[in-house]
Amino acid sequence: MLPPDPASYPCSSSTPGLQDQLYAEQVAAFKQLPGPMSMSHLDLMPLLHACVRETLRLRPPIMTIMRKARQDFEVTAKGKTYVVPKGSQVRTADISLKQVE
Repeated sequence: MLPPDPASYPCSSSTPGLQDQLYAEQVAAFKQLPGPMSMSHLDLMPLLHACVRETLRLRPPIMTIMRKARQDFEVTAKGKTYVVPKGSQVRTADISLKQVE
């Protein structure tokens, strides 16, 4: 099995000291609630929760979304204006919007 790609975890690889903070949060959670991992442990780890959400924001499991235009609308791209007629299928590349930091 290959080791995880650090780019898969943008939250921990881009912030110095964050992995140590995440580890400390886990140690504290298991001191407070000894025993096997449970949802109660996860409730005690808000930093981990934030990192998972940020990772999903930057690397969503669904890359594009299809929508149906409810009304005519205009889109301007590279100086050209296009009309998207009502009822047209429109695909959005959601991931490209989230990569700008």
